[in-house]
Amino acid sequence: MHGKRRGGRGRLVALSVILSVLASAGRSAISATDVVWSGSFAGEIELSTGELPDLSRLSLSITARSESWRTSLRATASDGEFFSYLGLSDSRELGPISLQSLLAFDPSEGTFSYVSNLARTEIVGVGVSNYIYVPSQYAQAYDQVTLNGSIGATRWRSVVRSSICPAELETLSFQVDWAWDECDVDLRAFVSFDGETGFDRFRLRAVVREVPALTFGSLATDFSVELEFEPEGKSLVPELRTRSSGSFLCVTPRFAFGVDEDPLIVEGLEVYGITLEGSIEETVDFYAATSMDAAKNLELIGDPDFFEVYRFGIARSGCCEEDVRIEAAFYFENGSTWLSDWGMTTASIDFTLGRDIRWSLGMEVRADAGWVFRAGWDWRF
Repeated sequence: MHGKRRGGRGRLVALSVILSVLASAGRSAISATDVVWSGSFAGEIELSTGELPDLSRLSLSITARSESWRTSLRATASDGEFFSYLGLSDSRELGPISLQSLLAFDPSEGTFSYVSNLARTEIVGVGVSNYIYVPSQYAQAYDQVTLNGSIGATRWRSVVRSSICPAELETLSFQVDWAWDECDVDLRAFVSFDGETGFDRFRLRAVVREVPALTFGSLATDFSVELEFEPEGKSLVPELRTRSSGSFLCVTPRFAFGVDEDPLIVEGLEVYGITLEGSIEETVDFYAATSMDAAKNLELIGDPDFFEVYRFGIARSGCCEEDVRIEAAFYFENGSTWLSDWGMTTASIDFTLGRDIRWSLGMEVRADAGWVFRAGWDWRF
């Protein structure tokens, strides 16, 4: 296994030399014309428990652009492969039509990956876009048409997706958003259909902002209710969110009503979590969350394995236009044998040297899986 990893590292080191030469050649090719050349050369080195340092990611992109078009070539190596991705993208404006195309390959397998094209325009105030995606497995190709617009305070959006071969309807959805500012109420209705089974779901959501009877001083409470119908059943999810209005600290208890869906009866009020968010002059920020329902861990914590998180961040600008971002987070999980159910700690620092290179250092320590250290760079030229 280690021999295979050493072979992968050797190929990546060789690739880094090749890409460095290509980057220098691309930069020297810049000429005094209306075409502007730019690019980036990025990579990451990873060191983990019981392993040797590994060049885990390496990428090079070269971009040429003018006022009406932009073309980029991007190559990526990862997971020990000499080349894992090669993509050619093109964006341009053709009168009122905007086009974005991408052609991707997997050089490690010597195969075509996919081609896609997005066309966007506006017709009599209605936004129209068409996205076509054709992968190597042609049976998964599809075409998606999106229409969107607004009428007064009402915004609407419709999406139709169909397979290409054979040409059959896959999904159809329609969404309407309405802001009733006079009463501080936001409404959203969404309905979708499946090409094979028919009706898929209907969702209606209403949000009352700053309910007068539940708002005191700097404490504001929003009330929302979401009603959803699906072929398998129906659900009703009311929610109360309280926050500190006009303060750097936002306190949000999360409430939900217990619902018996058959028949549809509200049985009681439950608290499933609480979050705290704060910031000071866009320099220091803080986020803490506790989930009391394992099904809500992903929503509140961002990871289904943990029930609590404390995250801190500091950003500042230094001399010579350098900027620094420092973050640290502490996660806790049920069943941990460590103090206070500690499960994981992450820390990172991102900083810029001059105007061209951004560096990043990060570390992750898990209670049950050792540690991982990462060091990366992103050179813009």
